[in-house]
Amino acid sequence: MDAYEKLANGIIEQAVKEYRKAAKFLAKHPRTKELEETVARQQVKNEKHKEERLKLNLPVGREKKSKEERLLDRIFHYECQLLDAERFFRSQWFGRLTNIDGQWLLERLRREQEAD
Repeated sequence: MDAYEKLANGIIEQAVKEYRKAAKFLAKHPRTKELEETVARQQVKNEKHKEERLKLNLPVGREKKSKEERLLDRIFHYECQLLDAERFFRSQWFGRLTNIDGQWLLERLRREQEAD
């Protein structure tokens, strides 16, 4: 196997790893309406607190994200990673890297996730 084949295989293997990791995380931590509502309420509360401190000429300080905000950020990150991987598997570039059908690989990965 020449260096270009090794590189191409490494790129594909990394995309598969990232897809699996993202799918596994999202299966355990799905985006829910309740989570989004909780984060929205927290953000409104934080804005009110910030406005009150500004009115009193008090330092606002560094805003720390809540556990729910951090979780929603991670969900968003993994959703983007999943979409990027799916786009890659369907891309012309993927077709140039390998003879594997990207749609077939994507379906196989989806079935693998459903089985877990």
